[in-house]
Amino acid sequence: MLRFGSRKASRRRNRSLICLIIILAIFFLGGYSRLIRYYLKIRKLQKEVAILKAENELIRMRIARYQNDRELIEHYARDNLGMKKPSEAVIYIIDDRR
Repeated sequence: MLRFGSRKASRRRNRSLICLIIILAIFFLGGYSRLIRYYLKIRKLQKEVAILKAENELIRMRIARYQNDRELIEHYARDNLGMKKPSEAVIYIIDDRR
């Protein structure tokens, strides 16, 4: 039977091989967990993008409505900005029933 080295050298080689396997496993498992984290982050960002796209579409629709509907503009100006026509008077009602 051929022997390439002593038992001590063989054990040392086995330990080195085991250490190398452990180091490679840690390296690859660390990379795999990082990959999973990035995947989950991408999924979260994709959901946020979908929500923002839907909100943008609603805003575009509102802009189009305001650009084409004079009555809607007038209603907004009266209710939210307190504006009036020159021939109108604004009456404020104060509630003192406290």
